[in-house]
Amino acid sequence: PLSATLTHSTEYYTEFVTAAYQRFLGRAPDSAGLAAWVAQMESGLTDEHVEADFVSSTEYVQSHGGAGAGWVRGLYHDLLGRDPLQAEVDSWVQALAHGVSTTDVAFGFAASTERERQRVSADYLQYLSRRPSATEVDGWVAAFEDGLLTNEDVVARFVGSVEFFQKQQSNPHDWLDQAVLALLGAAGF
Repeated sequence: PLSATLTHSTEYYTEFVTAAYQRFLGRAPDSAGLAAWVAQMESGLTDEHVEADFVSSTEYVQSHGGAGAGWVRGLYHDLLGRDPLQAEVDSWVQALAHGVSTTDVAFGFAASTERERQRVSADYLQYLSRRPSATEVDGWVAAFEDGLLTNEDVVARFVGSVEFFQKQQSNPHDWLDQAVLALLGAAGF
């Protein structure tokens, strides 16, 4: 379907990677870095891996004081949008001290059920303009965790859904305009 083509396009991945640079590194991407990330996503790199790679990068880790409590707090803030309990921070710092890599810790956050629930809930709000039920979120999260779907697959299903189409008064021209705008932004036109 067209919605899947859009969510797996160079333009969509460019938007995603650019947002990751801004969110996690606080800067715009350089052209070589952007091209490399987009190429990796076109080859199957998932959102979770991109996020984990950004927050385990030397640039991100150093900006949070190194691989310790400050970095772990940064992961909670930047990936989960919340302040951690001290026991949560201590547990991750202890794991790092026992040899768990920053990459593994970062992926643990980026692919956590908590993060996936947030990702799906944000997709509902962005593309369907509503809050999902817990059952709806759980179904999509289970598909992520089982490796059956990526976030791009979920977004494609939302944009290709009857619900999204009906939001455009069931008008194919309006659906296409809104799908491109929602997925690629104004640059998609």
